[in-house]
Amino acid sequence: MQDYRFEVTGDIGEGRQLVLVKNEGSEPHEIRLSSDGRGAGGSSTISPGSETWVELDLESGPHSVFCYVPSEKQSGRQHIDLGMHTSINVP
Repeated sequence: MQDYRFEVTGDIGEGRQLVLVKNEGSEPHEIRLSSDGRGAGGSSTISPGSETWVELDLESGPHSVFCYVPSEKQSGRQHIDLGMHTSINVP
């Protein structure tokens, strides 16, 4: 992840898995996933330049990916409101 955007690389499949998440931005971030309003996993806050393993339990279909951390550089606006959201499709 970078500031205000996610970059998903590699394959993400159905079921339980560990995914390495890297914060390459200059602000703290988190990653949250949901499908049909149900949580599918996520992280606590990840410091700039850090990485963490995140446990996900995904069903096939579309999933929303987002970050709710308030921006230190944008008057406390949540990152999701600054464009830090995307969607992925799990086959």
